[in-house]
Amino acid sequence: MISTDVLWGGQLQSVCFDPKAQNASIRILVSTDGLEVLYELTCLKVSEFRFENAIREPWSYAEVTEVSTVPRAKGILRLEMMLWSEDCLVQCSCRAIDLHVCLGGGDMIAELVGQVVTDLLAIAATVFAWIIVARITDAIVDPQSQREHPKRAHDFG
Repeated sequence: MISTDVLWGGQLQSVCFDPKAQNASIRILVSTDGLEVLYELTCLKVSEFRFENAIREPWSYAEVTEVSTVPRAKGILRLEMMLWSEDCLVQCSCRAIDLHVCLGGGDMIAELVGQVVTDLLAIAATVFAWIIVARITDAIVDPQSQREHPKRAHDFG
C-alpha cells in the first residue's frame, strides 16, 4: 500500500473523474522548504466516488489536511481525504491507487527547465568570452604566433 503522508498540507489543484474508464486522478501541489512538487494520485477501477462538503464559505484554495488509504474487503482500497476539516471529505473506493510526481502539468517544470537553459547559456557565453580574450592576449603578447611559420624540410614527410 502506498504512503500518502507526503500530500498532507498540500493544495488540491484538480480532481478528474472519468466514469467511462472508471478512474479518478487528483493533483496536489506540495510546498516544502520553498520547493513545490506537483503529485498525481490516481485511483483505478473506481466503484464509488464521493465529495461531501458542509463548509459553506468560499475558499481561496483547498488545503489537503489529511489523506489516507485503508484496505477493505475483497481487494478494495478506500482513499479518504480531508479538506480543511471533517466537514469536507473526498472518498474513493477502488482496486488500486498510484502516486507519482506529475511531470507534465506544473509550471515548476517549465520554470526549472528555463532556469537550466538560462544558466547553460550564461556559462557558454562566459567560456566563449574567455576564449576570445585568451586569443587576443596571445596575439598581443606574442605577435609571432599569428604569422605563418616557414615550412621546414621535415614537415613535408
